[in-house]
Amino acid sequence: MKKVTAGTEVFGPFSSVIDEAEKLICDDVILYKIVIGEYLVSDVLESDFGPDVESRKALLIKRCKEDREAKTNTNETVPFPVDIHEIQTSNEIDIRNLLVKTTAAIAIAGAGGGSRNYSYTTAAKVRITMTVQQFVSCSLSIMAIKDQIFEDYETLRVSIENAADSDALDVIESNWPT
Repeated sequence: MKKVTAGTEVFGPFSSVIDEAEKLICDDVILYKIVIGEYLVSDVLESDFGPDVESRKALLIKRCKEDREAKTNTNETVPFPVDIHEIQTSNEIDIRNLLVKTTAAIAIAGAGGGSRNYSYTTAAKVRITMTVQQFVSCSLSIMAIKDQIFEDYETLRVSIENAADSDALDVIESNWPT
């Protein structure tokens, strides 16, 4: 007999608690998150209170990808070019705009126009004018931040995939990036 309280994640088919649980399905693993109340669940294997290692890896990789996307799609506050400004990179359109303008600026600088004026609008809708070379430097620093986020989460994903057992996954979870 195992006590299950609100907030507990229970894996497997639990018809007796479905009415009071939110059913989630992730990579073919059925998860019930107890919404309210307290239950005593009997005739359930201990393993039903947590996924096997491979299912847990799948759940953690899904969480890893979601966290990576959330952190990638956030605005960055950086010197732009000297004063600190928040640069909008909260969705694909923002990032694409920055990349297109960066590509154009690199082409202009390559053609010898690095000292020309170039402008960009910040998240606060302030239009900043700087040289092409300054813009390239600023935008590449933003891309470096985004690249580091991707690399950190790629390392995390590989660690999850290579975890040998549940204890290794516990260590990974206890050191999860904030």
